[in-house]
Amino acid sequence: AVMSLSREPRLLAIGVGRDGRSLPALLGGRRFALNILHSGGEHVSRRFADRTADRFADLEWSAEERGGLPLLLAHSSYTVLCRVIRDLPAGDHHLIVAAVEGVVTGTGGPTALVHHDRRYHALGAA
Repeated sequence: AVMSLSREPRLLAIGVGRDGRSLPALLGGRRFALNILHSGGEHVSRRFADRTADRFADLEWSAEERGGLPLLLAHSSYTVLCRVIRDLPAGDHHLIVAAVEGVVTGTGGPTALVHHDRRYHALGAA
């Protein structure tokens, strides 16, 4: 789960399960790319939710210039470049507070994909 936390400074809050495969990378690297998938990216979302899948196999991506973060520009509306500034254990999750370092526009179009109420929805559609 991701939410906007503060406008100034620009901060996001992210909830990550303690047993999630991404948690060690998020905490160890201290920087991450939050790829906001475009409305046609349901297959990419499902792949990243699958605990057994090789997430990047046969998926178009590029490395961010500054630190090599994986950018899924062809599958994203936007990619938010973040730096972890706080990690708080919260039940069976970790709450990660991250500073936004920049935003890259993807090539997938302006309509973002959200998952709500166990279904995918296009956000920003006319």
